[in-house]
Amino acid sequence: MLSRKQCLILAPAQPPRGHLELFDSMAQEFGFDLRHATDTQERVDDILQASFLIADVSGSDPGVMYDIGVAHTIGKRVFLVTDNLDALAFDMAGNRTWLIDPSTENRQIHQAMERFLGTDQ
Repeated sequence: MLSRKQCLILAPAQPPRGHLELFDSMAQEFGFDLRHATDTQERVDDILQASFLIADVSGSDPGVMYDIGVAHTIGKRVFLVTDNLDALAFDMAGNRTWLIDPSTENRQIHQAMERFLGTDQ
């Protein structure tokens, strides 16, 4: 039996409204398990065990940014989302980042996740 992919969520302590619900709906639609990052002592282990990560860069939380760097260093794929593209940190501006709109169903993000999951890198 194939095991389900494990997705680690990197998000600010208080993510913007609707973000966690979006991540839950993507996990249900695409059949992966969500885990939320634990305390900093175990964070690297969480990243190592994950199949891929979803990083909410809304507000440019320093902990989230650091964890993205760790994930990239060890070769983990990271799906980036935000609530404000204009507020992206300069070093994130070159990465594909999806805008979450809490007033919609965010179908474009679901479609992007489907492509992301279907592409091995």
